[in-house]
Amino acid sequence: KALMLKVANADTHYIRCVKPNMAKVPNRFDDDLVREQLLRSGVLTLVKIRQQGFSHRILHRDFFNLYGRRLLWKKNGMPRSPCPAPVPTKATDAE
Repeated sequence: KALMLKVANADTHYIRCVKPNMAKVPNRFDDDLVREQLLRSGVLTLVKIRQQGFSHRILHRDFFNLYGRRLLWKKNGMPRSPCPAPVPTKATDAE
């Protein structure tokens, strides 16, 4: 119940399905099969990356608000502002 509450409150983007065994029977867990699936799907690599401190992704609009104008100014040969104003977003985009 506590796990389902955590899942319901989390900001999930996708779910990875992992087969616990090839026989498709309940209550049987094949360690090697599960480990191989987690390794090949990139889950273990993601865990290592997150343990190194890269624990979240920035939303595209937030990235653009932080860096977008600087990139546009550089591309168009315009002088860079030390503190560019953030690009306005819709009220529905606010978090």
